[in-house]
Amino acid sequence: MSKLEEELREMKYNQEKIKYHQKMLLHIATHEDPDEVLFFQQIISYDLDEKQVDTIIKLLCILAEEPNEKMIDEDIKYFKELGIELNQNALSSENVIGNLKLYLEILKIEIPLKYLLLSLKRQHIQEETCINLLKKL
Repeated sequence: MSKLEEELREMKYNQEKIKYHQKMLLHIATHEDPDEVLFFQQIISYDLDEKQVDTIIKLLCILAEEPNEKMIDEDIKYFKELGIELNQNALSSENVIGNLKLYLEILKIEIPLKYLLLSLKRQHIQEETCINLLKKL
């Protein structure tokens, strides 16, 4: 890939992230209770892109559904492409917090796990899963 193609790809990525952040800002600006959009605020503050956010949500959904029984090949493949090995042991109760912190590092998400979970919980995103994970911190 030429340097020009690389620069164009980077520009397109940044434009998409700006559009995503604008969408989050609109949600924040039009919401009555600012405490209920803390996760959206973190998306902007920590400069997350849509794929990072989707990956966080997907991880929480897997945790909510007992991954050792319901994890499907698509999920395993999706995470493997991101450099994350998901398996029954990785998401077991005794390993989950350490592995979630590792996954955030792999995904280049700098939000401390506690604050991430608190903001998701406040915004009612996988609330029960966040509560259970917060108890383990």
